[in-house]
Amino acid sequence: MNDLLVEPWQLSTSTESSTLPPYLVVIDALDEIDGHGGSEFLQELLLTIEKGALHGLKFLVTSRPDPNIVQLCKSLSSDAVCHLYDVDTDEVNEDILIYLKDKLPALENEIELVSLMQQANGLFIYASTAVKYISPRRDLTIKNQKNRMKQLLDSSLSQQPHHPVKATLQIDMLYSQILYEAFAKLEKDEIQARLVILWNFLCAEERISPIIAARLAGSDNEDDQKDMEECAEYLIDSLHAVLYAKEGKVF
Repeated sequence: MNDLLVEPWQLSTSTESSTLPPYLVVIDALDEIDGHGGSEFLQELLLTIEKGALHGLKFLVTSRPDPNIVQLCKSLSSDAVCHLYDVDTDEVNEDILIYLKDKLPALENEIELVSLMQQANGLFIYASTAVKYISPRRDLTIKNQKNRMKQLLDSSLSQQPHHPVKATLQIDMLYSQILYEAFAKLEKDEIQARLVILWNFLCAEERISPIIAARLAGSDNEDDQKDMEECAEYLIDSLHAVLYAKEGKVF
């Protein structure tokens, strides 16, 4: 904690305290730290804040309801803890609509954008995936984007507003639409080759590159390997909305 936050911050404030702007430090997905690391980090952070060593900094910490983290949060005042499931749906939808208009500027005046916001049903993961699907590349025209948005809306559960698992089903349907378009025009053997590559991406213990995913398909023939590498690149491009690639590796 000292090396990460306390010493750098105190060094900054000692030399430039009058010119430093207010800072908000965001610590995301605390529960994803292995073992009890998340709760131990939060406990150390709270103790450090209580000592005044980080005066001038504000912290936003996000986490799923890990029992140890939940227990620590009980020591905080009620206005310091926010549960997403307590946030009014209308407020979340307003934020989602702002996000959609920002990410899809060519469609910001389309009435269907409001329908897409409603279809997201308060889930930003749906909205962000829909954005990647609707506008994946600069070469898509406004008409192309409108057609893609219409496809999503036409396949929605809008006729079942009280479906008990509507939110998760909407995401399932969105993912199914993306997968369908990625594989629909391929022959059976082409689909199988891409599925093997996709399984390699998903099942690898760590992030791997398209070349590694292709070579794990098992062919020793040089031409076949090159073909599989091209398939892997194509697969990442067609599934960009649901696969995250960074620095040549797929997450």
